[in-house]
Amino acid sequence: MGLKFPYEISCSCGSTFQTELWEYVFADRDPDLRTSILFGNFNLVSCSSCGAGLDADISYLYRDEKNKLWIWVCGAKERKAGPTEKSERISGYFLDDQRNYQKHIAQGRNGLLYILLKEDPELKEKEINALKTNPAIRILVDNQENCGYLFLTGNKIKNLALPLSSQLLRGRLSGSKAEENGLVDLLGEAVNLHNRFSSLLSQNSIHKWQDLFQNEIGAVTGDEYETFAQMWVDFKIDNEKIRFNFPGTYRFFQRIEQMPSIREIVVHQN
Repeated sequence: MGLKFPYEISCSCGSTFQTELWEYVFADRDPDLRTSILFGNFNLVSCSSCGAGLDADISYLYRDEKNKLWIWVCGAKERKAGPTEKSERISGYFLDDQRNYQKHIAQGRNGLLYILLKEDPELKEKEINALKTNPAIRILVDNQENCGYLFLTGNKIKNLALPLSSQLLRGRLSGSKAEENGLVDLLGEAVNLHNRFSSLLSQNSIHKWQDLFQNEIGAVTGDEYETFAQMWVDFKIDNEKIRFNFPGTYRFFQRIEQMPSIREIVVHQN
């Protein structure tokens, strides 16, 4: 069974309260906890004063005996502190026969889901197709890090939030509100096309993109998916610049542009 420990939680209303949070999940023995992780309501608590719902976002251990997975999921504080070594986390967490387990470090819930979609055969078989075909929901927000989110939903996996990073649009968000919204539309379109959870590109197209990313676009910072999004926005607003500087990418995006999307985006108006 899972293990809970006491925590003190602070709410934006100014109050603090004590509660217990899950720190250890046995996926096989705790199906309800596994479901709560997939649905996105794991370790959610309500403020005792104002009733607001809060995501505790603490670090925890996810252990799957059936698939021999040992995954340390880094919470918000640990993610901000920097990289975590597996060797630092394995000792003392009831892992007797370490050689039989795949051991991973995941950056939050999204990182855990990414690993599970690759290593858990049940999720890999049943969820990836649903994530590709169920409509995505795009929601705009107003904060410094992100201008919105694209939410993907499978059958078991709910509320998989893909951030639309404001940093990728830095230097471009200086026009009218309509122009800014148009750029966010393009960024959402790019994230919808190619993300680490449910890319709509074929395997051949993914390999072609990875080759371009490594050999033609090497000077562009960011990972493969962020770079795809950034380059897609650039292609859409100034394709002559892309054609001149990155001819292979230009031709690749021309082909991708003709590809019908099997996952529509529903825009949620706040």
